[in-house]
Amino acid sequence: LSFVDGLTTFTQHIPGMLEKFYFSALSSYVGFLVFLSGIIWAYLKKQIKLLTVFTLSLILFTAFIIKASSFFYFHNYYIIPFVPFMAMMAGFAISSIKIPVLKNFLVFLIIIEAILNQQHDFRIPPQMVYKVSLEKKIDRYAKPLEKIILNTGPNIQQLYFANRTGWLLEEPQSIQKSFLDSISNKQYSLVVLDRKVNTTYQSAEFATVFSDENYLFLKPLASIVK
Repeated sequence: LSFVDGLTTFTQHIPGMLEKFYFSALSSYVGFLVFLSGIIWAYLKKQIKLLTVFTLSLILFTAFIIKASSFFYFHNYYIIPFVPFMAMMAGFAISSIKIPVLKNFLVFLIIIEAILNQQHDFRIPPQMVYKVSLEKKIDRYAKPLEKIILNTGPNIQQLYFANRTGWLLEEPQSIQKSFLDSISNKQYSLVVLDRKVNTTYQSAEFATVFSDENYLFLKPLASIVK
C-alpha cells in the first residue's frame, strides 16, 4: 500500500484511528486524561527535552499509522510501539503531583479501570472456543511449513491459531482457484473456510478434505495425489 493510499484510508477512518489512542493504548479513560495533562503540564513547565522526544515520536508514529493504513485501526496491538511515549507523559504528570495520597490514588484508579476494561480477555468467549482447536485440525492436512489461505478477512487472529503463514481473503464472496493462484503464486496447500463467513467456491476446482460445523478445508485439485 502506497503512502498516498494510506493517507486516504487514514482520513476516512479518523474516529477508529483516534480510538486506538484514547482507549486501546492504556485501556483507561483516566489514563488518557492524565496523559493529556502531562503534555499540557510539560508545555507550561517548558520541558523542552521531554516535549521534543514526544513530538518526534508522534511524527514518526503518524508516518507508521499512514503506512499501516487499515491494519492500524483494525488491530489493537498496532498502537503498542507508541504506548511507552504516552506512559512517559502520563508518568510526568503523576510525578508532578505533590500530594502522595492523591498520586497513589490516581495510579490505583488507572490500574483498576484498565483491569476492568480488559476483564473479558481473561476468558475465551463461548462463541470463539472453536478457533482454539484449529491448529490440530490443520495438522492432519498440511505440514507445519506449508502455507494456507483463510477466508477471515483482515482479522489475522485465526492465522495465529493455525500456527501457519499464508494469505487472508478480504470480504470473500466466491473463491476461484485462478485468483488464489495469482495472489499466492501457487504456494498454498490448503484453503481454510470459516463457515461463519459467507463464502462460496468453485466445487469443480477443489476437493473437500475436512468438514465440520465450523470449518471447511479445501485442497486445489491439482495438488491431490491420484
